[in-house]
Amino acid sequence: MKSQEFLRNLEFFYNELNYSEEYRAMDIAGRKEKLGIIDAGYEKFFSQKLAFFANKTNTLSNQSPLCILDFGSGTGEFTVLMNLLGHKAIGIELHQAHLKLAKILSKENGLSEDLFIFNDKKELPFPDNHFDLVTSFSVFEHLD
Repeated sequence: MKSQEFLRNLEFFYNELNYSEEYRAMDIAGRKEKLGIIDAGYEKFFSQKLAFFANKTNTLSNQSPLCILDFGSGTGEFTVLMNLLGHKAIGIELHQAHLKLAKILSKENGLSEDLFIFNDKKELPFPDNHFDLVTSFSVFEHLD
């Protein structure tokens, strides 16, 4: 996954929030894993799991990509990865700074910035049964 522009803008994000050097180092290591710069197996994990769900939702005659809602998509690494793996993933997020970074990453990888949507309402802006799969990574520990 391409990420130079994303990582450059991440530094501005860290500066705005006045993160310590220790926190920055820990956070950037985790992001490099998600981006595939450090191989932590995310691409293999997502390939295998999404293939499993695609086989469950598709018939043998209709092997179409999954339509995925990534709820709490954050800075977008996993949403972009799912799209690069051939699926149609939409990220929904309520933090504008995260959305800005997600859109940079999306654009950097030749994907539309429209893959990421701001929503701070209790209802989703999609019809019922629109998605084949809903993902939510590292979200629940941030909820009150």
